[in-house]
Amino acid sequence: MRDIEYEATTPVGVHIVPDGDFSLVLHDGGHRVQMWCNDGVVDEWPVTRLRESTGLDDKNGKRIFEGDILAAGEYVPPREVIFEDAAFRVRDNDNHANVALVPATASRLSVVGNIYDNSELIEG
Repeated sequence: MRDIEYEATTPVGVHIVPDGDFSLVLHDGGHRVQMWCNDGVVDEWPVTRLRESTGLDDKNGKRIFEGDILAAGEYVPPREVIFEDAAFRVRDNDNHANVALVPATASRLSVVGNIYDNSELIEG
């Protein structure tokens, strides 16, 4: 079973919200996030972006999130991580079948950015 983490981007920075003793609650139409523990609300932020972790790390040990852009080398174009058909996948930019993101694949790829901050890496 994978570790569930979320990356919540807020006006004051990026927060990694771990699974475990905490629960993540979206409210206000998805515009605010609260992190709860057994004793009540720990923190609350307005959210500009919320991404789920795949539970996998790239070849450099960096955690991979939905919306990240992965690269395999100079001969393979960078590709976006998506959630489709109940699985994390790597989008095929040539409109062929999207490939499941599994540990063996993730360990050969590098996170080079994300679609929000580096969309130019996959636009063509």
